[in-house]
Amino acid sequence: MFWALIITATIVAVSGLALKFVVPRFLKESDWHISWREFFAGLLTAYIVAIPLVFGVGKALSTSDAVRYEEFYNGVETSATSSVEDCRAGTSGFSQFSGHSNCSFEYRTGETYTWTETYYVSVETCDSNNDCTSRQESRTREVTDYIYNPYATKEYSYAITDSLGETYNFPGSYVKDGEGYEGGELAADLPRGDPKQWLKSQTRLKEGNPRPVTRLFSYGNYILASEDDMLTPYSEDVEQYLEKEILPVHTADIQTEPLYGFNESYADKVSFVGVEVSDEAVWQDALMSFNAALGSKLRGDLHLVLIDASLVSSPTNYLNALKAYWLSEDFGRRAIAKNAIIVIAGVRGDTVDWGIASTGMPFGNEVMLRGIQNFLPDTPMDPAQVIGTPHTVVPLAEDSEAQVTLSESPGVLEQMVLRDFPFERACMDCVEEDGEIGYADLVAEIEPEPWQFAIMVSLVGLLSLFWWYNAGCYEFFNWLPGSRERQTKKGTSDESYGSYRLGSTIEERRRNLRRRKTYPY
Repeated sequence: MFWALIITATIVAVSGLALKFVVPRFLKESDWHISWREFFAGLLTAYIVAIPLVFGVGKALSTSDAVRYEEFYNGVETSATSSVEDCRAGTSGFSQFSGHSNCSFEYRTGETYTWTETYYVSVETCDSNNDCTSRQESRTREVTDYIYNPYATKEYSYAITDSLGETYNFPGSYVKDGEGYEGGELAADLPRGDPKQWLKSQTRLKEGNPRPVTRLFSYGNYILASEDDMLTPYSEDVEQYLEKEILPVHTADIQTEPLYGFNESYADKVSFVGVEVSDEAVWQDALMSFNAALGSKLRGDLHLVLIDASLVSSPTNYLNALKAYWLSEDFGRRAIAKNAIIVIAGVRGDTVDWGIASTGMPFGNEVMLRGIQNFLPDTPMDPAQVIGTPHTVVPLAEDSEAQVTLSESPGVLEQMVLRDFPFERACMDCVEEDGEIGYADLVAEIEPEPWQFAIMVSLVGLLSLFWWYNAGCYEFFNWLPGSRERQTKKGTSDESYGSYRLGSTIEERRRNLRRRKTYPY
């Protein structure tokens, strides 16, 4: 930033000098002129106003963009709602819409009605000199349209809402058998009954077992934006692990489109590296349910790697390499987030041989991480025993908190993360004081990208050129003493000089008299 400011200040000064000495050479018959006092006044204005303003706003905008990353929020469905529309037939009226039904599905009857349409035409008129002008004139005409009847007496719409504030509206409308308009038959291709996914959601909610959901939201990550080497992990083992193909991505298809399934609210966050299980979907569903509880209560997001223990000689080195990879530029804005918990389980046979964990932050939750490392070994390879089966329900009442019920025999992660040593989400905007870890001071270290610097420097340069050119034309600084010293050639009377200065045309003379300028010899 310092050198950008120096370069900008130099460009401003050079542009002012160029205008002062170069422009008058090309405008010899003009009274355009910048005196030294005006030059320094403009320079001071640029240094005090233009440069701080442009760089201040530019840095704020670039910082806002640089800190924007994405993290997963987790929750559950909260409601499955429906609405009904009573259908009516079209009628005679005064517009093209009067004859249509208020519902989506309709058919044309044999009845017609007439309405008056207003439209506009372009009318051109020409005078004797063949100078033509055009104008818009309104016209009216009678239009005959058909009247339509609805197929059904009622149409239904459906929606599902989750605890993350998202509402999914099922596309289109639905009808139900036995509700034909005036006892008529429903067309065969009309969507009938309640949508299957909506019925399943309603059933789950009635049973108190809502479906877990996950979605991506933006947040500010000052650590990754500042590229602080002391806070971002580095491992020289990343390349060799990538060559061995044992470093998975933290979420399946995270670099393209990780969300899939009904309403794009599922994501696979369990990675299998050299490990085969009877049903991978069971593990994914178990972690989705676990994250629903973790996200609803503590706003966390856990990612689990199950790896063949024989593929890793040092669990610590592997964890460091995995975390460095997940926080690298390979994932862009979707690098592993600050609310993430990274758990690696080394599997040997049907049990966990070793476990190790970290978070998406450089500090925090050390006791929880140590508990995971101590209690994961010797756990049978069963999702209920490794992950757990917490139950989450979010009441419909406004401002109500999620109700998370832990299982009677909790899994290791459920016990460590949700019960014994609850996960604490890091505060990125906190200031480091009173023993609390904060990262707000890193904002000052975030520098704009080179192309953003180039835009700011160019903008200040253009503003300076515009400022000085107009200052020379319109005397922005004529209030400064000596800003327009009257200069005449030796032996030339002021009157004769003035006649030349006023210009050769009446309009030029009037303009120059208004400006009351002198020609700078």
